[in-house]
Amino acid sequence: MSLSMIENNQCQEIRNRLDAAPDDSQVVPVEDFLADKQDDSTFDMLWVQNLVQVGMLRLDEDCAKRKTPYFEALKLYSGGGKSYDEIAEKLGATRTDIKNYIHQGRGKLKKFLLEEIESYSSSPAEYKEEVEYLLNYLK
Repeated sequence: MSLSMIENNQCQEIRNRLDAAPDDSQVVPVEDFLADKQDDSTFDMLWVQNLVQVGMLRLDEDCAKRKTPYFEALKLYSGGGKSYDEIAEKLGATRTDIKNYIHQGRGKLKKFLLEEIESYSSSPAEYKEEVEYLLNYLK
């Protein structure tokens, strides 16, 4: 069952309870509107996936604009499971160059992830909390 189906079912249950109430005296507990703890892990995973996807898109755009191979090297290494030698052959570079490209790509990706988190954080404390949470999730 998808996350949206679960949310729709929970909302429908709450609507049914409200419609069945004879008057305004029945109060729906606020906990009914909060996500289940077991759903938090799914949300966390989706949040991290989305965040990394946004970061990778920004890295791709940045590398295309600057004509640097960091994105392609990082994508082949992390997502494609290619070895340094395979990437070097594909990109026409040395093994050492590929290691440097991947290192540079990771650094830029980290910068873009932090900028994305900063863009939606409402305070320095929230920013710090979000970054710490991301780092703990990725361990």
